[in-house]
Parts: sequence; structure tokens; C-alpha cells
Amino acid sequence: MSLSPGRCRRRLIVALLMLCGLPAQAAVFEHQETVRIRKLQNVRDDLYVLGADQTRIEGFVAGDLVSFSGATAVEGEVGRSVNVFSRNVSITGTVKGSVRAFAEHTEINGYVGGSLLLFARSLDIKPDAVVDHSADLFGQNVVIEGTLRGNARVTGAAVSISGIVEGDLEITADTITIATPAVIRGNLTYTAPTETAIALDEGVIVVGDIVYQPPEEPSETSPPNHLRDWILRLAGMLAAFVFGIIMARLFQPYAAEALLQLRSRAGIALAGGIVVALVTILCATVLLISLLLFLFGMMTSGGSLAALGMVLLVVSFLLIPVASFGGVTGAVLFYSGKILVGFWLGGTLLKRRQPGLAPGALLLGLAALTLVYAIPYLGAVVYLLTALIGAGGIFLGIQHCRRVTMPPSGTPSSGSDSPA
Repeated sequence: MSLSPGRCRRRLIVALLMLCGLPAQAAVFEHQETVRIRKLQNVRDDLYVLGADQTRIEGFVAGDLVSFSGATAVEGEVGRSVNVFSRNVSITGTVKGSVRAFAEHTEINGYVGGSLLLFARSLDIKPDAVVDHSADLFGQNVVIEGTLRGNARVTGAAVSISGIVEGDLEITADTITIATPAVIRGNLTYTAPTETAIALDEGVIVVGDIVYQPPEEPSETSPPNHLRDWILRLAGMLAAFVFGIIMARLFQPYAAEALLQLRSRAGIALAGGIVVALVTILCATVLLISLLLFLFGMMTSGGSLAALGMVLLVVSFLLIPVASFGGVTGAVLFYSGKILVGFWLGGTLLKRRQPGLAPGALLLGLAALTLVYAIPYLGAVVYLLTALIGAGGIFLGIQHCRRVTMPPSGTPSSGSDSPA
């Protein structure tokens, strides 16, 4: 059964409105200096805290907690996961989902029903901590005194363990201390500068095997595969050759005029290429900012910041297509610029003074450029210059053709648009 275009459009609009309306019903956003959810306070949705100095959860958050704060403390309960970017993180309550934290100091002394992913300079898993699933810990100083019920991977400068690991334990550190009453029910695999870098007390219980893995030594640089490199260069040259022939046939007047501009106004073409490069970089920057505005607009489209979120969404919707078009156009100009320089260089080597678009000239020019590009350091400089001067030549050619084919203001067109 086929749907009419009108019905398809109506269904698409309804679906977009439903998607846009989800954040308004499933998230709460807070941006005060201090955010505190008190013991008797319940947040039935996800909670997002942006830019607060301190976030303190004493009550209940039914959904996820996302906190960008100076300090984050979870003393109550979070029904789902916790994602934290803070200087100090403390979890002494209950998190039924996973915990992912990036901080300077992280302390876990509560219950985590999911997994742990922690990055911190100082990382402490206190005695009352219980983690039901796997743990990935990365820090300078890592101390584990609690219970990890899954597998654990620990990476740090100094690692100290006196708790319980019910799965396999992998440690990579400079110094390792495992003291009583530590219990490791799986295998213990450690990587350290020397096999004796681990201090293992007699009372420690390791049910599985203890395996030492020496650190990987930096491998000697393998000799470059010159054949593979030249095959890739040849493939790139042939791809540029085919692309150049097709574009020269499709846009012959513009290509011929661009080649003529490159021959006669090389300095101006280089300046035009620099302008094109600056515009392309600007478009790429605007595109990145627009995507960030879109994401922030989606996050703030509900609650007290709904008006700001809608404005950001509208602005991003207007900027993204324009910036994308500008960035893609600039990239195509730079790639085509190398091909235009190939036409010019090949014609010069063949001593063809006329701005022709002969396939033989292009093939010879691209082959010469490929050889030059292979020269270390110099090749990169030449590649940049050819891209700039070629893109500028294409830009000048397009501008000149448009001026020739477009009649002056107020003058009727003669109906002939054949290029000069």
C-alpha cells in the first residue's frame, strides 16, 4: 500500500514533533550555582546539571544523572546511570545503573548495580563499596578496599588492593601492593617493569593463576613498504585523472576558462585560493558550532530553558545546511585544483601554449605532480601550493564565465550563452 506525498509529509511532521517533545517530558535541567536534591525530594526524570559549583544528591533521581560540576556527591539513590565530569566525585549512596566519572579525585563507598568506568588522579574504592559488574579503573593512585563482583582492569602508577575481586583481575602499574584480607577468586594478571614489582602478602587468597606479563618493548620501526605506497599513489593519480576528464567534459567552458586564468594570472589565483581556504575553514568552524548548538538546544528544549533551546535549534537548522555546503564546496575546489594544475603542468611539459584540456596533458601533469608529492617535506609544500593556486584558478574561471554569460543590468539577453 502506497501513501500519498501529503500523507507522508504529515506523518513525518508528527514523528519529528514527537521526537522534539521527548526531552521536555524525560529530563530536568539545573544550572544554579549549587544544585541540591534533598532527602525527601524526588526527581522522576533524568537530571542534567550544567555548570554548577556543587551537585549534591540526597534524595531520589529516577532516571540518569549527568553532572558537569565542580564537585558531585551522590548520597541518596539514582535509578539509572551516573555520568560525571567533576573535579571531585563521591558516591556513598545507591546507583542502580553504571557509573562513568572523569575527575581529579573519585571516591566510591556505596552500591553500584552496573559497571564502573573511572578516570581520576586519585581513585578510592572504600570498604563499604559494592560493584555488581565489571570495573575499569584508570588513575595515578588506585586503592581498592571494597567488593568488585565482576572482572576488573586497573591501570595506574601505584595500585593497592585489600578488597574482594570475584572475577579476573588485570593490573598494569609501576608498583602493586595486595594486602590481607584481599581475595581474588579469578586469575591475577599483572604487568609491571619487573616481576618483583608486586608485593603479595601471605594471607592473600588468589583462587586462580598468577601470571606476570612483561611490558611490551617498543618495536623497531618496520621498513616502509615502498611498493604499497607507490600503488596507492598510482591509484590516487588514476582516480584524479578519471575525475578530471569527466569534469572537463561536463563543464568544458568553465574548465577552459579556469586553465586560462591559471596561465595568465597565477599570482591572483594563489590569492584567490587562500581566500577559498579561509572561507572553507570558516564554514567548517561554523558547522561545528552549529552541531554543538543543536545538541545544546536538544538538551535545553524542556523546562525553564525551553525558549532558549528552541532558538538554538532554529539557528542550528539555518546554519548547518549553509556551512555544510560551503565546506563541501571548498573541499571539491581543492581536490579539483590539483587536477587543474595537472592540466597546466602537462601542457607546459608538452610545450602546448594553448589552454587546451587534452587528456594526455592531464596524465603527464598528474604523473609529474605525483613524483614531486613523494618527496619528503617538499612534497607537502608543493601539494598545498597546487591545491591553493588550482582552487583559486577555478574560482576565477567561474567568476569570469558568469560575467561573460550574464547580460548587463537592464540589457536584454541575446539568447546566446556560448562561452568565449
